[in-house]
Amino acid sequence: MKFWRGEKNTHDYSFNLGSMAIHHARPVIQGRLKSKVGRISLRGIWNGKDVKIFECANPEHAEFIATITTKEPFCVFFPEIYNVHESFIVSQWVPGNEIKPRWLREKEIYSKQLGELLNLLHGSSIESPSKFDYVEDFIKPRFEHCCQTLGLNEFQNEVLQSWPVMSQRVNGLFLSHPDLSPANVILTPQGSLKIIDNELLGASSAPWFDLLNILFFLGKKPINDINLRNSVIKPLLELIEAGYNKHLVSMWLMRKVGARFVAGDIESVLRMAELPIERHLETIGIWKHLQQNQGLN
Repeated sequence: MKFWRGEKNTHDYSFNLGSMAIHHARPVIQGRLKSKVGRISLRGIWNGKDVKIFECANPEHAEFIATITTKEPFCVFFPEIYNVHESFIVSQWVPGNEIKPRWLREKEIYSKQLGELLNLLHGSSIESPSKFDYVEDFIKPRFEHCCQTLGLNEFQNEVLQSWPVMSQRVNGLFLSHPDLSPANVILTPQGSLKIIDNELLGASSAPWFDLLNILFFLGKKPINDINLRNSVIKPLLELIEAGYNKHLVSMWLMRKVGARFVAGDIESVLRMAELPIERHLETIGIWKHLQQNQGLN
């Protein structure tokens, strides 16, 4: 792959991706190539199309994403894939606005679409592995590196005890995003939802990260919509009622601590590690809110 820059003080960037010539789109990269997983993610123009180019964990992972997201019925919710080159995917750049919590609360059409997406992801067994597991290949190593660097061995051992328990909770592999934050759920001009930033997409035994993301996204206001309650609240409550509350919090801490560590917020990491898991159940207010959402149909 070759990158080069245009004349001084301009933003005329171009590069070759295999046999493809890509030109940058100024509002996004401006010479900076970065993503939350340390791999390349940028916006460009290819064959006159506005595209996003992102790097997956490996070529097999790229092929998995390209194959699964272009098949029915998943293709409705994902950007179109134009090309795959080694670990890179060239996909449609999706225009639109980040979804707002109040839109999901006030307009049934959007909450229904999101509920359909979650039910599709977590209700469809995936036969072929993705060659990338969100927990084993990303969350767990990052968390372990954090704890080993800061000498948090006891906290590390306590949190990691939950992973085998939770992984055995799910039979088989299911499609998981698992970063369904507001920035990654786009409302298109046509009124449909599209899921972007798919470089972490994989066949996973940990679909609850999708549900926790949506739960935190929706906040502490009552969730009355039946679609969201059945697709988000109900499966989380089933875990809690089955005695997996502590393990669920541990998995969320594994993710949160690792993210704070790579962001350089060591103070937050140490503060989280000081509290026993039971105390986190008390301090994370969203769990109290979750347990108040009873009476599902």
